[in-house]
Amino acid sequence: MALALSALLAVLAIVVVAIPFFRTPKKADTFNPQDAEALRSQRESIYQALETLRLERELGQVDDREYQRQLREYRRQAAIALRQQEQVEGDLDELAAMLEDEVLAARTRLQEGDDQPRADS
Repeated sequence: MALALSALLAVLAIVVVAIPFFRTPKKADTFNPQDAEALRSQRESIYQALETLRLERELGQVDDREYQRQLREYRRQAAIALRQQEQVEGDLDELAAMLEDEVLAARTRLQEGDDQPRADS
């Protein structure tokens, strides 16, 4: 009986220790302002690559077929980056609005506390 109980406790301990290794990591709920800047930078580098591609075509270094293929790919990448940047900036605007609401609520609570008469002890 004691051997079975010891084995059960050992298996239970192993399961408890192993569970975190098999869970999928959760997405961070924090907003990182550098994300918006990184996306902006990524979009700018795509635009620079588009300009370079255009210049290479004008110089005859890239044929029309390759130019069209790369142009489509760069445009797709730019659209994705722009969409992500708009999402991050929308999140930033939402966070700013939430912060303003919290500040307004805190000010209101403070003003209501100041308006109440204080009893002298």
